[in-house]
Amino acid sequence: MASELHVDAIKHSGGTSALTIDSSGRVLQPKVPHFHVRKTDGAVGASTTIVWNNVVRDTESAYSTSTGKYTVPLTGVWWFGVSALANNTDFIEIAMKEDGTQIFNGRNRDDGNTVSSCATINVAYYATAGVEIALNTQADSSMYGDGGVYSYWTGYLIG
Repeated sequence: MASELHVDAIKHSGGTSALTIDSSGRVLQPKVPHFHVRKTDGAVGASTTIVWNNVVRDTESAYSTSTGKYTVPLTGVWWFGVSALANNTDFIEIAMKEDGTQIFNGRNRDDGNTVSSCATINVAYYATAGVEIALNTQADSSMYGDGGVYSYWTGYLIG
């Protein structure tokens, strides 16, 4: 026999709203961890950790503008998106690292055109609370860092 639960919202015992379901069945989770950072203070050389200086949003205060690392606040599946514009070259390569070990790589080559390339990483990744995620430029490539709309890193907890 099936049971039905009829509620509009679920609250934490402390009184904060934890989950809302609207009349169409859409679920809103108001406290999903999310961050979005940009690079607006200059180029990044080859083989360097990218320190994103402009924090647009960081709901958990988990990104460090000193180290360029995001400390994962909750274990689960995360979505990360990165865009890094090459600095006056036709080649860019970036690596995503967890606690210093490379886990993903993004690369682009524009094959001789004068327009700079843009490397991207878009990935769903299971991460454990407490690990540090960072991005690095790779050897022989550098990143443009004066246009925040072109070079950014964002992520959020999927579940």
